[in-house]
Amino acid sequence: MKQIIYFIIFISLPCAIFSSKIAGSKGWDKLNWFFIGLFFNVIGLFSAATIYDKKQRKYLSLIAEALGAKGKDIEKQIKLDSHYDTKSLGNFTLSKSATKLEIIEKIIEIMGSDFAPNIDKNKVVLRKEPFSDYRKLILRNLKGSLILIAHAKDIGKNKYRWDLENPPSIPLPDRLLIFRSRLTQFRRSSDY
Repeated sequence: MKQIIYFIIFISLPCAIFSSKIAGSKGWDKLNWFFIGLFFNVIGLFSAATIYDKKQRKYLSLIAEALGAKGKDIEKQIKLDSHYDTKSLGNFTLSKSATKLEIIEKIIEIMGSDFAPNIDKNKVVLRKEPFSDYRKLILRNLKGSLILIAHAKDIGKNKYRWDLENPPSIPLPDRLLIFRSRLTQFRRSSDY
């Protein structure tokens, strides 16, 4: 019986008090979080520490409204801005029926004529997401290294908007493709 009392005094009660203070400072109901901390102990304390801050969200929405944004427009703008990085090199619009060569010609038009000799047109990959209209075009140089990625989004009835970006790093499937192409080149060079 003493162990239960010690447990309540030294573990459950401090967890309840700290959960209540932490959640209360974030704009949540202190009494509810006191009982959560009391019954769930460390899990309640951890939950109180990781919940979002209601007060901070309210202040940020007030600041955004003061700057001219309205309600849901703020959330849409945040989503759009988080998708487009500063890595974007440009964009263009083409029809959905455009071929790989038409897309590459448009990319060369944007990137400049000096970019054209670097592209290996045999290693151009056009990926399609299975259940969406999202497309991704991957360009490689003559050595097999990744040089540019173009992302397409459906913007109309018959058009895609292509955004160009430098590849941040080479993903694993692309590394395997490069490895396989280099292995094939090695095998061809060893055959006489």
